[in-house]
Amino acid sequence: MQAIDLYKRSLRKYKPKSIVDIGVWNGKRSISLIKQAVKYVDHLYYYGFDMFGDMNDKLRKKEYCPKRTINMARINKLFNMKLHRLINKVSWEFFQGDTKKTLSNFKGSHPIDFVIIDGGHSIKTIRSDWKNALRLTHRKSVIFLDDYYDNVRKMGCKRLIKSLDKNKYNVKLHQVEGGRKVAEVRYA
Repeated sequence: MQAIDLYKRSLRKYKPKSIVDIGVWNGKRSISLIKQAVKYVDHLYYYGFDMFGDMNDKLRKKEYCPKRTINMARINKLFNMKLHRLINKVSWEFFQGDTKKTLSNFKGSHPIDFVIIDGGHSIKTIRSDWKNALRLTHRKSVIFLDDYYDNVRKMGCKRLIKSLDKNKYNVKLHQVEGGRKVAEVRYA
């Protein structure tokens, strides 16, 4: 299964009115998710976080990000082109920069229902994104953490997932393409 299929199935199940997407990259996954999510709600609020072209080679290596990021103007143009028919059903906003700063400064106008953490892959960044996502969510929210690897210790979300209090969080691991897993986390 591909991660996008898991997310789409989960959108159908949870019917979120708000999404935080950490790691927009080229915007294609985000657009696909938005098109799926608006089928189930009157209006969707989407917040995308990414470096949007501000990632140099040193930072890419530190965050284990093999792909170059795309600038925010190009992503916004893509969103306008692909989502123009849904303009009355979706609002989107992008936040450019390191999520240790941008996500920690973000104050949504309402609690977030659905979060995907798939930005920087360093343990430090994932832990920061998790902490900030918790601040934005509520008891019925769902948080997905991509890049759970059974045999990789230097990066990914495995260490964080293993440290979670089982009395506070329910975790389900989903096997996806590329030999990795996606962790689905909900409040217990």
